[in-house]
Amino acid sequence: MENRLKQSTKFREKAEDIFRKRAPQSPENIAALSLEENQNIFYELHIHQIELEIHNEELRLAQAENETTKARYFSLYDLSPVGYCSLSEKGTILQVNLAAVTLLGVPQGALINEPLSRFILKEDQDIYCFHRKQNAETGEMHGCELRMLKQDGTVLWVQLTTIALQQTGGEPENLLMMHDITERKRTEVYREMGREVLQLLNDPGELSDTIQHVLGVLKKRTGFDAVGLRLQAEDDFPYFAQEGFSPEFLLTENTLTERAADGGLCRDKDGNVRLECTCGLVI
Repeated sequence: MENRLKQSTKFREKAEDIFRKRAPQSPENIAALSLEENQNIFYELHIHQIELEIHNEELRLAQAENETTKARYFSLYDLSPVGYCSLSEKGTILQVNLAAVTLLGVPQGALINEPLSRFILKEDQDIYCFHRKQNAETGEMHGCELRMLKQDGTVLWVQLTTIALQQTGGEPENLLMMHDITERKRTEVYREMGREVLQLLNDPGELSDTIQHVLGVLKKRTGFDAVGLRLQAEDDFPYFAQEGFSPEFLLTENTLTERAADGGLCRDKDGNVRLECTCGLVI
């Protein structure tokens, strides 16, 4: 575009130069020009006018092409299902697409000039720092997996990939891609959890100790504060083993049976004990 503008300016200057060199210096000298000289001047001006019109059309086409490129860029960047962020050398967000906005649950305007580290889980900050250090030292594409926080507090597993952008001037920038891998990570956790549980169940030992170890694995892998296992005892389903529940909770929630005002068990028309918690329906 810039080169074509220069060409257009060059032809305009050349036309002006023709006037200066070939045209009479004053109205009194017009009569001194021959018919052939007048024809030559107007012929050259006509040729340059055509050339200018051609270049003006090229400029118009170039502008249309530029608009098309912008529209294509919008489709590829802003409407991409992958989250994209343009980051400054210091790690602040310069530009962000709609997928990244949706991923983080933050309005687009509120993300600009914010450090990306603000949305990374505290326990995974070291992973992000090392990722940035790798990218800065090598300038090559690098990736990592870490946990990020949405505005509502939801934790996501995200794969980050950073590419250094080639800048002709100004501050260096990085293009960062964000892929939500929460489902994949959850599947991996459950698969590993199942493997550990099966291994514990196959190991020799007392059942009560094995169950307690299984609960420990479940609590660790799921991230729950408390887990428990109920087994049927006569008409009720008390906790056989638990980890993380308070004594106060167990005092009121250890039973699933529905009780009458006199403390007796409530039964349905077929004589079956009625369970007041939906846990009983699952069991």
